[in-house]
Amino acid sequence: MRPKKRIIKFYTLIQKDWETSNSPIPAQRVKYIIDMVILLERKKRVFDITKQKFCVLESSTFNESNKTHSLIFKSAKTDYRPDLFDRETIQERKNPKKSTEGDGEKTHLIIKYKDDDVFIVLEKNGKGINIRAIVKYFQKFAKKYMASINEKLNFSFEEIPMIKENFLEEIKKLKRVVLGQVYVDKSILGSPALNYSNRIQEIKHNIILSISAEREQNIIKTIEDLWYKLTAPDSKIEKIRVTGKNSINGDVIIDTGFIEKVDQIEAEINEATGVVTSTSIMTKLTEIAQIL
Repeated sequence: MRPKKRIIKFYTLIQKDWETSNSPIPAQRVKYIIDMVILLERKKRVFDITKQKFCVLESSTFNESNKTHSLIFKSAKTDYRPDLFDRETIQERKNPKKSTEGDGEKTHLIIKYKDDDVFIVLEKNGKGINIRAIVKYFQKFAKKYMASINEKLNFSFEEIPMIKENFLEEIKKLKRVVLGQVYVDKSILGSPALNYSNRIQEIKHNIILSISAEREQNIIKTIEDLWYKLTAPDSKIEKIRVTGKNSINGDVIIDTGFIEKVDQIEAEINEATGVVTSTSIMTKLTEIAQIL
C-alpha cells in the first residue's frame, strides 16, 4: 500500500453554560453523549450538515486506560452526479448513483479526556467533515442525551484551535491576550513566598496560576516575560497556555506544551479505492493522543 500524508489539527473542546456567567469548563459531558449516540440505530445517528451533505458517527471505541475515544465519521455529498469519464477508453456514461447517494468519505479523530482539558486530535480531510460540523453533531445529540437524564439542555460546546507554531511569534500576532495560565511545579508551595510544605506529595497535578486581563486591556507583555522565565535554567514553570483573539480564527489557544507535537502523518491508502485505511490512521492518531 502506498502512503499518503495527512495534516493533523489540535483543538480543545469547552462547554459554556447558558444560564450562568461561569467560566467555560472542559466538555467532559461529550463522552456520555457519544456513548449514547453509538447505541442508536444507524439511521438515527444521521446529521444533515447542509441540504446536500450529511454525516453519521460510524464507530466509537473508548479506551479506559488512557481515557480516549476513537471516532470515525462517515459523510457524503449528494445531488452531484456528473457523467463518468473513462481515462482508458475516453468514453463517457451516465452515472448510476441515485440523487440521494454520494461518495462515502471517512473522517478520523481521537478525543482525549483529562481532568482539566478535553483535547481533539483530528485528521484534516477536505472531502470529509471539519471540526465545526463535528461539534454541531455533538450539540445536536446533547439535547437528546439531557432528555434521557430528565434535564433540559442548558449549555453549548465550542472548539478552540490550538496553534502549534513558535510561541513568541504567535502571541505577537494576537490582537489581544485575555487569559494566561501558568503551570508551575507544585514544589513552589514550599517556597519562601508561600511557605506551605505540608502534604505536597499528595497533590496530583502542577499548580495552575491564572492571569486575566482587565476589560479592554492586554497582557501580552506579561506573557512574554513569563516565556523567558520558562526557558531559564531551573525554571519552576512547566508550561504556559494563552487564550487570545486573532483576526483569522477568533478565539485561539497557544500552548507551549504543543509546540513540538506532530502535525503531519503518513497513512496507508487502499490501492483499489484510493481511500485511507482506518487502521493505519487511527494507530497514528492514538500514538499522538497518548503524549498529550
